[in-house]
Amino acid sequence: MGGSRTTVRVRAVYGADSLSVLDEKGELMTVVLCGIQAPKYNSKDPSASEAYGYFAREFLRKKLAGHRIQLEIIKELQANPRRVIAHAFIAKAYINEEVLLAGWGTVIDTYVSQYTKKYLSQLRGSLDLSSLTEEEVLNVARLSEQQESPKSNETRLVEAQLKAKFIKHSGMHAGNERFSLAPVMVDTPVSQLLTQYKGQELLGSIEHVKDADYFITMVQLEENPLTCIKIPCKPFGIMAASESGPLTSCAQEAQEHAVNLLSGKTVRLTPMLSSGNSLSCKVTVCTSGAEDKDYVHALLSKGYAKTVGWMLDTDTSVAKLYNKAEEIARSKCLGVWKNSDQETVSKEISAGDLKKNKQYNGTVIDVPSSDSIVIRLADGSSLRAWFSSLLTPRCIISKNSSEVEEAGFNLREYLRKNYVGRHVVAKLDYLRDPPQPKEDLSSRPYFSIYLQETESNIALDLIKNTSCRVVRHPVAETNRSRDYALMLEAESENQAEKNQESNAQTTKRMLKVIDYSSFAGTNNAQIQNLAREHNGCYQAVVDSVLSGSRFKIYMSNMRGFLQVALITLAGVMTPSVKRREAFSMEALGYAKSILLMKDIKVTFTGVVEKHTNALFARVSFVCKDGQEKDFSGSLLENGFGELVKGKAASESGLSPAHLHKYAALESEAKKKRVGLFKYYIDYKESIVSSPGSWTFPEKHEIHGLQFLDDGAFVFRLKGSEEITITKEMLDKAGAKALCEESTIFVKQIVIYYDKDTDEYWRARIESLPPSASDKEQHENRNCVHIHLLDIGRDVFLDDITNLYAPVPNELLVLKPTTAMAKLALLQYPRKGAADKNLADQEFFDYVRRSVVGVDLICYSCGYDRDGLMNVFLFTEDTESIEIEEPNEPPIDVAASITGKVISNGLAKLISDEDIPSNADMYYEILMDIEKEAFHSRKGLWK
Repeated sequence: MGGSRTTVRVRAVYGADSLSVLDEKGELMTVVLCGIQAPKYNSKDPSASEAYGYFAREFLRKKLAGHRIQLEIIKELQANPRRVIAHAFIAKAYINEEVLLAGWGTVIDTYVSQYTKKYLSQLRGSLDLSSLTEEEVLNVARLSEQQESPKSNETRLVEAQLKAKFIKHSGMHAGNERFSLAPVMVDTPVSQLLTQYKGQELLGSIEHVKDADYFITMVQLEENPLTCIKIPCKPFGIMAASESGPLTSCAQEAQEHAVNLLSGKTVRLTPMLSSGNSLSCKVTVCTSGAEDKDYVHALLSKGYAKTVGWMLDTDTSVAKLYNKAEEIARSKCLGVWKNSDQETVSKEISAGDLKKNKQYNGTVIDVPSSDSIVIRLADGSSLRAWFSSLLTPRCIISKNSSEVEEAGFNLREYLRKNYVGRHVVAKLDYLRDPPQPKEDLSSRPYFSIYLQETESNIALDLIKNTSCRVVRHPVAETNRSRDYALMLEAESENQAEKNQESNAQTTKRMLKVIDYSSFAGTNNAQIQNLAREHNGCYQAVVDSVLSGSRFKIYMSNMRGFLQVALITLAGVMTPSVKRREAFSMEALGYAKSILLMKDIKVTFTGVVEKHTNALFARVSFVCKDGQEKDFSGSLLENGFGELVKGKAASESGLSPAHLHKYAALESEAKKKRVGLFKYYIDYKESIVSSPGSWTFPEKHEIHGLQFLDDGAFVFRLKGSEEITITKEMLDKAGAKALCEESTIFVKQIVIYYDKDTDEYWRARIESLPPSASDKEQHENRNCVHIHLLDIGRDVFLDDITNLYAPVPNELLVLKPTTAMAKLALLQYPRKGAADKNLADQEFFDYVRRSVVGVDLICYSCGYDRDGLMNVFLFTEDTESIEIEEPNEPPIDVAASITGKVISNGLAKLISDEDIPSNADMYYEILMDIEKEAFHSRKGLWK
């Protein structure tokens, strides 16, 4: 008894015999408890549960929710999503047995039949279990104990059921009819719940966690009859990080923390406010054998939320506790406070942070809808403001929109053309929930908004010059514009001029929307057609900025429809916000300040980016001096972007003339060391000054250092001088040991101190622990991954205390002494495939033995589209490598490591359509070698 066990964390309990767990890889798995059956609980509609299903599930939920348990997996039922049958254990308790002892399940017939034949037949003639006495149950248990030591799981389960039924009379065997009843579910509006239960403590269980800011709780309102309600809840007193709210920088981590803390747990709720269709509640998580946890305090301590001042009474001990937790998280730069100095682009003021008597001065930067604008304030934060008491035709160009109101589109265009870039003053009038409340929307702030230069209310201009009308507020309602009387007067004058009635009904004219940006991965043919049709220069408007080099645009025409497309700059890339690369936020902010909601000229190259279906294009905008400027060139000048390396630049449709122009701008930015060229080395510049070509490969003598999972290898030139770094150099530059991950960025160069050798090395940050936007599945995914530039070695750090910055200037100007390359013309196994395929493992092992720690002769043939050198490698003792025959290739590739790999059947050649130009002569020779390996059934061809 007792196979190997694996530890998992319980994520949700579906019933007394099934649960959802998170395995050691962080993947969800459904577990069916082996050998038992329990009454079914219907989580979607608890009132439709089987008899005893609710109480059976409650038993296991209270026992296991959120805990770590061990599994002995008996059978795999399904691979994806994974579903298994298993025995489960917590501490010393056998969970399958515990369910039966509590009387909330039955043993499968096979186990019962085996048990009765083996043991009961020795005590009595009848094998009927229904007539057993307590004494007989104990006698047969003693008999099994004599014959089994220890008892098998099957025996334990049968005896647990017998004890529950004939001795303990527990659970379903208690004779209590109340346990068999399914709960009666009621549907009470949250406003009524708030009136009835405000300030009172309710006991419930978490049914579903959407994110840190929204979860569903089931509360038992009455015991007899059993009456329950599902309540959508938000945590009171804070704004938590979530994908749908303004705090998105750590939404994924916040969600995971919330799920671990809440999912399936028993909680105490105290309703405080209604918010849309949900209740804002104080939430306390009940924990067994430990102090209960304040959910809000737990979020604030991790930096996954910010306090909302107006909700909290500042004099209370709770408010002081929350503020202290927030202050500590801020000082440690945790969660939403990480890189808060850079995140001015996305920092948005929430309704909860607004003060009614304060005026907000700033510049209009966006028009997300026809009834609101976004204002950039002096501190760099942004505020979305809705117009008070103004009724506007709708226009939101959202994903998959098929049409929009023409009047709404015209109004949005009027706002964009007349007010974007203007200085305004916004005065808060009132807060109100959205007209159609959704779980992920908070209250909207409504403002009277004035042009700073004229102090005139923008709403009055909209009433006079567009199709806006004034909301008719009830007389007793105080939530209205401070200029409400002026607005009614302006509307009356406008209608008199147009000879219209105020309540006149007009037919809505609609504009058809063709959203090519929503076709990604599905309608590639339509994207290709759009690329072919739009091969010139077009006028467009930037609707949203996704990164420094990727934008969503719309183009309107006179035929009554809008075209929406995703474009990406041809030949130029900007740092990734998702990976937290250095200067990514600055590049994003620069693009937003220059392009968002602005008229631009788009010159499509006719090429589509494969993995996103975005259209490659060049973008130009009009500067303040009226001159037109190329945006890609502007990015390069300021060091917010860099040229794509290899063939990818020309394959994006960028002309040689523009490629040459951009290369010159990038070179100038590097000389000036501006932007992303200031703090880290352009590591893509190889130590090989001449990469050669397929026609004339360049010879180098190298030393192999490391072979990577993706098939590339790291090397250094033989005879190259090593860089020596001393503590004195760091002290002179003012370099300090880093303490927080928030101080480093991917691609940044730092100094790594190796304690074992007492040496300092230049290191490039390759990746940081996964965040909301980075979920790489890697065994070292919880570590900081660095690459030592001058010895070609990867290091994974649990903390960053051995890293120093800033790097002395004399070290920043030196190129790395190592570079990466890949064996030419080989088709590499997928990353990680070597763990699953023996032939792939042979390939990796062979090349690793042939390269790592070996002196080699290298012939480089230029760069591929990923910026990696393609090379042929030879051992130093290889004779007659170079061929001087005019009609033959310049080198004997059959004697190279590539040739040996092919001849041994360890890898395949790339497909013929992927052959680089002028590489045919090598390919034909290697193809003949591959055919011989195939006929000889070697390696992959066995």
